[in-house]
Amino acid sequence: MEDILNLSFDEMWDKVMACDQKYDGLFFTAVKTTKIYCRPSCKSRKPKKINVDFYYDINKVEHAGFRACKRCQPEVDHSPRTELVRNVTAFLI
Repeated sequence: MEDILNLSFDEMWDKVMACDQKYDGLFFTAVKTTKIYCRPSCKSRKPKKINVDFYYDINKVEHAGFRACKRCQPEVDHSPRTELVRNVTAFLI
């Protein structure tokens, strides 16, 4: 997945700050201080940039010891568009 999306840390940070729903399911924001991970569109208070890591795979973020945010529920696939976005991104690259 990393090769398909290919966003820099700053680009992903910009998507999180904008609460961009188009990237939900494509990467996850992990907050080191709280050990919680969220969707890019989560409406919770934003963490400090230095406390954030990004993961492309939900299994890797959970294996790293983070738990899902109770507000945005990133472990639940709410968006029917996630697969469409993945296909379009793969097609464009």
